[in-house]
Formats: sequence, structure tokens, C-alpha cells
Amino acid sequence: LFKQRVINVSNAPPVSLKREKTGDWNIKQGSGGLVSCVDPVMTKDHENIWLANLGMNLKDRKKSMSSEDSEYSSMAPSTNTLGLPLIKQAIAEVGFLLL
Repeated sequence: LFKQRVINVSNAPPVSLKREKTGDWNIKQGSGGLVSCVDPVMTKDHENIWLANLGMNLKDRKKSMSSEDSEYSSMAPSTNTLGLPLIKQAIAEVGFLLL
């Protein structure tokens, strides 16, 4: 059986990200029109993907992978997988990778 996947590419992620004083990321579902419109499609299958720009300039950061405090451990989780189900995964404590 052939199965198709939806890949949504947008300038804005389907979530809002806020860095807490503890260093943890607070992830909330976005409330914009695109999110509302695409939500039924994206949540229908966990294989659907939402690619978005988090608005971070990685070129301005030092590129060091030598410690746990590197730029990669301090960045927001990526929205490269699952779109709105991303929030459900965050609640389930599933890890996220930065592309």
C-alpha cells in the first residue's frame, strides 16, 4: 500500500517558543490562521512534516560541540518533525533534533 506524506514549509513554526529562566523551553501551539487551517491535515498522520524557520541566526553563534553547554544544547527544539503533533510529543517527553 502506497502512503503519501504531507510536508508543510512555512516561515513561521506551528508553535511559539519561549526560553524560561530555568533554561527549559516552553512550547505552546500557535494560534495563527495557517496553524488553524493546516492542523487537521498535519495531525492526521504522525509522518507529516512541518518545516519552519525559528528565527535564530546560527552564524552569529560559536560553533563548539565540545561541551554540553554548546549552542546545540541551548537552542529551541526544531519544528522539523510532525508539525502540531510536536506539542503532543513534547508533553510525552520525546526528544527533538535540530536540522
